[in-house]
Amino acid sequence: MQPEILNSLMPLLTRDFGFAKPVGGWLRKGKCPDCGHKSCFTKEEDPWVIKCERENNCGADFSVRKLYPEIFDTWSNRFPKTKENPNAAADQYLLVQRGLKIDDIKTWYSQEVYHDSKRNQVSATVRFLMPNGGYWERLIDQPSKFSAKAAFSFGCKYQGDWWKPKDQTQETLANASEIWICEGIFNALALRQKGLVAVSVMSSNNYPVNALSALRKTIAELELKTMPKLVFAFDVGQAGENAAKKYVDFARKEGWHTATAAMPMPEGLIAGELEPADFEKYYWNGDILLATSANAKAFLIYKRKNWQGFHFVFDRKTYWAKIDMAKVSKAIEEKMSENAAIKASLDITEIASCAFDFLYFQRNLATDESHYYLRIKVPNRKN
Repeated sequence: MQPEILNSLMPLLTRDFGFAKPVGGWLRKGKCPDCGHKSCFTKEEDPWVIKCERENNCGADFSVRKLYPEIFDTWSNRFPKTKENPNAAADQYLLVQRGLKIDDIKTWYSQEVYHDSKRNQVSATVRFLMPNGGYWERLIDQPSKFSAKAAFSFGCKYQGDWWKPKDQTQETLANASEIWICEGIFNALALRQKGLVAVSVMSSNNYPVNALSALRKTIAELELKTMPKLVFAFDVGQAGENAAKKYVDFARKEGWHTATAAMPMPEGLIAGELEPADFEKYYWNGDILLATSANAKAFLIYKRKNWQGFHFVFDRKTYWAKIDMAKVSKAIEEKMSENAAIKASLDITEIASCAFDFLYFQRNLATDESHYYLRIKVPNRKN
């Protein structure tokens, strides 16, 4: 982390988390906003993400970019463009905010200016050209002041296609073992930096039918015996999850091998923070999303969490799952595989024919009344 940003950030972290004195390059014993325990930790020199160490009981993590946006959203003021470097703010945004190494992608983007005539507001942008003409750009100066954080050029058409890094040719895609299909360009670049083949469809509403058709043609021309697995890696949220499930179904009917890997943050992946364990979690999220039954979902949850009793939601119904460990041990002694023993020992009970989203808690001190507000979701309804 750059010293200027670190110096601005540390007083806020001390105020809000109350970390103990650093030991061995780590800040520890910060108070977790979610569970209230003194269980948060982060790197002393690179405190990009603050995590709760109570993995099974809480496991919350907090991005400092989201906690303190005022430090990270005035790029052109902090890094004004110069004759020598007209992309100064864009470079720093990609380096710091997105954790990208930019040496080999500097010709892929430019720094431009977006003007909102209705609000009379101006922002620097990071602009990428689109494959069929036009461009997409991300606002980088206080984007919350605008109606949207990103914009396409007028008439830009991307439906049915994808944006791909310039060093990933059709032959690269055709020979890949997997192609990660993301919503955003920055996600695709972050995954590319970790050695994956990745593309962006720009929106969860865009199934890349034209791009896949062209890819299938390339595979045939190269006489390849196998096709890449398509990993639909959309953002976590209802829109992304619904689209991923729908597109997996589309792709399978077209003969593709598919998977999903649900991504963690609406603001996208941060390349410098991606670790191997993160990908395991993303794949698990995707497996959870595609679970075909309550029993299948309960099995996946148990395998990762090792909870002997837990509630969960499947198809907008709420279930309670418990596992009899004595029964598991006996089944294994009788030569049953561990997974088969676990599946046979899971007891699944429907406890509500709907699902609940708890919104907030409200207390009236004057009347000593308390209320919980929640949203009820029932099967076969959109909302």
